[in-house]
Amino acid sequence: LPVSDRLIELALAGKAAVLAGNEKDFIGTWRAYADELERMQLVTTHTRGLVAQVATHPAVLGVKGCGALGADVLAVLVPTTEMAAVRLWLQSQDLHVAASTDQVERGISLEAVLAPRLLKENETWA
Repeated sequence: LPVSDRLIELALAGKAAVLAGNEKDFIGTWRAYADELERMQLVTTHTRGLVAQVATHPAVLGVKGCGALGADVLAVLVPTTEMAAVRLWLQSQDLHVAASTDQVERGISLEAVLAPRLLKENETWA
């Protein structure tokens, strides 16, 4: 799978935004990451349609495909106060909500070396 320098930069910027508690910057990098995946043609036509559909809900802050070519799962950013309403709306669109932050363990950390020139050795994404 090709990785662009831009994807790496956005991943690092997103991580920094999370660590700084900067929601606005995180959402911006999330959207920019999704745009870069699209630019690189790493989003299937089917997923592109689903992303566009989900993005029409006014409470959705960001949406992108996840998994191989973004085809397996959509990750959707929604304010906590809107989660119930968005969940109902997604179900009305015949979309299944697999999990949300109230169902996912927050204690998981991922370790990866994406690009030795940009990441410190064995850097942990917490």
